[in-house]
Amino acid sequence: MNDNNKQSNTHTHRIVRVTLTPLGNFFFGGQKLTEVEKEKDYYIKSLYFPSQTVILGMLRQELLMQNGLFPLGSSDSNEKKEKAIKLIGEKSFNPSFENCDQEVQDFGSIEELSPVFITRNKNRAFHVLPGDYGFPYSPKEDGQAFFNNTNAETKSFLPYLDGYKSKKRPPDRLISKESPEMIVELKDLFIPDEQVGITKGKEGQTQEDAYYKQVFLRLKKGYAFSFYLKLKKKVNEESVKFDSNFVFFGGERSAFRMDIEEKITEKTVANLFDETIPELKGSKILLTGDAFVEPSILNICDFSVSQSVYSRNLRSSVRTTNHYSNLSNQKNDTTPYLGTPYNLLARGTVLYYSNNSTLDRIRGLLDKPGNKKVGFNYYKIFPLQKEKGKE
Repeated sequence: MNDNNKQSNTHTHRIVRVTLTPLGNFFFGGQKLTEVEKEKDYYIKSLYFPSQTVILGMLRQELLMQNGLFPLGSSDSNEKKEKAIKLIGEKSFNPSFENCDQEVQDFGSIEELSPVFITRNKNRAFHVLPGDYGFPYSPKEDGQAFFNNTNAETKSFLPYLDGYKSKKRPPDRLISKESPEMIVELKDLFIPDEQVGITKGKEGQTQEDAYYKQVFLRLKKGYAFSFYLKLKKKVNEESVKFDSNFVFFGGERSAFRMDIEEKITEKTVANLFDETIPELKGSKILLTGDAFVEPSILNICDFSVSQSVYSRNLRSSVRTTNHYSNLSNQKNDTTPYLGTPYNLLARGTVLYYSNNSTLDRIRGLLDKPGNKKVGFNYYKIFPLQKEKGKE
């Protein structure tokens, strides 16, 4: 890139690191009995991480508020709505599965964001450990392996994990590149806060079987959530305002302090995020963010150690949605509605490969620009390891 292009890029975009410090308890994801959803789940626990769609929604609303375009409704002029569309895009996130033409969605001034990760005192990044961490690679027949390909001719060439038992997998843990010897269990950072909830009927009466237990979480002091964000500096020929503030998001609109740190760099959001990932061994792909991906990926890789995470986001349109206080379970042009539910491959999933052809096929399923733009489908490749004695 020549100097003129560098200068142009610096002048037109901002790269920032956003840190979100909880000011109390919070609740991410999970399912609760509501008038919209029919599931009866009476014990619901917050996820550890906010979904990328939740972060995107928070950013879109915050940009509208800081730039004087919030709220939006049926009484607003078309001119105001068009300004809002240029600032944050017209529609909520739709995964690439639903974008038949594979076009990358436009979110206005929001160019790209990374997966969320955990930080300590703003200077140390923590990521979920791979699911196979701590289990030695072993090419022995007496090792423990998980095969998707059971062909006897190829079985002896696949790797093994000594001592790994899927029914007794270790708890979710975190690792820091700055201190790789410091392994932290998620349950040691997140403090549960149990509360009893009551579902009300349309007239305000308590419904039958209406009680449920909801487990909120708190982060220990000194820890917070972070992500990288690329923003356009100008939209509608006006500067885009995005500064530190107090924000509210999550299942119960919990409060967070949002701190913005400018990054004067030519690196991309993906570069900055990848630099925080520790180096690990093994011929594998590590998912560093939750991934929308076809189930066939588990048949393509030699074997995997994986988990899934539930995802379902609200959908709305700046141009057509008029009643934001309502919620529908069916696709609706005038009110927000719940999109298709998905099970994503969770961060920390590892997908093993034994040759470059398999690697290319796995990458082909993961490389969806529309998903990666909002922090899904991030991964890191650890190089193919050669067998001992072979060049």
